Amino acid sequence: MMFYNEYLSPEEYQKLYCSKEGWQRGEKRYDEFITLLKRHIEYYQSNTQIDLTSISFPEITFDQELLGTASVFTSGSEFYGDVVFENLMFKDKVYISGCSFLGKCCFENTVFRQNATIMFNTFKQETILKELTFKEEASFTDNAFHDALLLDTLTFYKEASFTDSILHQKSVIKNINGIEWFEWDDLYCMNYEQCEWSELDKYIVQKEPKKVRLIKLVHEIKKEFPEVIDEIKEELYQTGMGWSCYFWIEKFGYLTRDILRKREYTRAQKYLNFMDKTLKNADPDMTNTIEVGYVENILYDLTHKQKKEAWKYLPDRTKKSYAMIWGIPS
Repeated sequence: MMFYNEYLSPEEYQKLYCSKEGWQRGEKRYDEFITLLKRHIEYYQSNTQIDLTSISFPEITFDQELLGTASVFTSGSEFYGDVVFENLMFKDKVYISGCSFLGKCCFENTVFRQNATIMFNTFKQETILKELTFKEEASFTDNAFHDALLLDTLTFYKEASFTDSILHQKSVIKNINGIEWFEWDDLYCMNYEQCEWSELDKYIVQKEPKKVRLIKLVHEIKKEFPEVIDEIKEELYQTGMGWSCYFWIEKFGYLTRDILRKREYTRAQKYLNFMDKTLKNADPDMTNTIEVGYVENILYDLTHKQKKEAWKYLPDRTKKSYAMIWGIPS
């Protein structure tokens, strides 16, 4: 049973739901929707947040005239048309989760004075984050961007996380201020081929060269052996900023182990030889990562008989590294 506040009747609540076709400005039902939405928002004006949960929206622009200075809380809402948040000063927390944006989505010229949480959303068309200032934490985690993403002129004062967000199209990141707060690792790792990074790329190379080499290794493996993309479920290693690629290398070691267990030695040798060649040219830091993440796991949990059989197919350098960790299988 649904309960309604006195400020809107049950019939009026029904009109707060747009159709999948989307309504255009100038249509009677669009104007009725905006009128009711304004009444809905006015009800919350005495609060610091406006609840827009489970509403279906046509094309709409949220600006100071519509929202005032109140912040937004919405979960499970659907935006069928283009949606714009512009020229706003959010004084309280902003929370947008589990929403579907079927049209273009734009956040522009807006200040977030408290935490901004924009997570578990689906963006079907272009998404633009431009000229935004985040005074507190900014979380853009677990979002799916099916079209291009533009991050342009963002200023972070606290941590900014894009953990587990996936890009499906080419995207651009530029003019990031307070870049030491921008946690780029996971976004870069998961979407390396999809991003143009501008000055952020230079920052990464200068400040985090070890991580960049590991990220590039993961993508070299994917390019060389595209079949592993489906076999190594990426959500299994999305466990924290800066460590995603290490856990991927570890999973690649376990995958090699599973293939050796099945006696698919020709395929296993392709992976082993590739990693052995990488090990040959690696610096001490990368050598340690490959040995601990990959080599250490290629015979893990095999029987003594399986280990002895698989040992014959390991390259000499890999054998030496393995023996230093676990000894020679007997």
